Amino acid sequence: MFIKCNNFELQHYLLDFIDILSHDEANLNQLLDRFVVDSLMNYASLSHINSDQIGNELSRLTNKNILMLKDADLINNSDNNSANTNKSNQESKEYYENLELISVNRSIWIPYDVNLPKIWYISPYTSIVPPPIQLQQGPYHVNEIVKLLDDKSIDSNYLAMASLIDENDNIDSYKSMIDTGKWKPIRDYFQLNIQLFLTGKSVYTPNEISKKSLDILIRLSDIHKSTNFLNVPFFPIPISKQI
Repeated sequence: MFIKCNNFELQHYLLDFIDILSHDEANLNQLLDRFVVDSLMNYASLSHINSDQIGNELSRLTNKNILMLKDADLINNSDNNSANTNKSNQESKEYYENLELISVNRSIWIPYDVNLPKIWYISPYTSIVPPPIQLQQGPYHVNEIVKLLDDKSIDSNYLAMASLIDENDNIDSYKSMIDTGKWKPIRDYFQLNIQLFLTGKSVYTPNEISKKSLDILIRLSDIHKSTNFLNVPFFPIPISKQI
């Protein structure tokens, strides 16, 4: 299924394909599946990380340039040391392009604003959930988790939990939050998996993905009418509405 793809471009084009299929009523019943609907709802929720509403264009471009300049010495050294070797030059070019691609993707999918709340807690993997308090780290912004991954301070096996508790709330509220069993591997969080682990070129922004998903969901919800010709609601509720 498209949601399991680990490549931005493939995932986005598969969503395009499903969008095209949904315009034909003959295909809608096949798409009316609980897993498909749940996946589309996850995509629809991504609009809250849209970069147009978080931060600003100047800060994103600045962050992009910093990321690229940070590794400029590595690139230049590689070029200088391999001036006589086409293979090494090609590797340097691919390395540079990959850095730029990562930077662009992150500017779109991991926008940063100093006013964003820190809601993510992480912990080394443990079979005990919630993990012991001494293993818990946070709260973090997503971009801080990215840095920890880049530095190899953590890996994809770490557990994560999103807290809805404000940083200024009392500790009792926080403790009650972490006891609800919301800890799970980072990759199991739909948003974090997309932001941290997808490779390839992003074709659409979070807002565009969200809109496409909502349009498909609207078509699916219209398969069965909610009321009869007298405007009396059907009972039981039609299956498309239940899903």
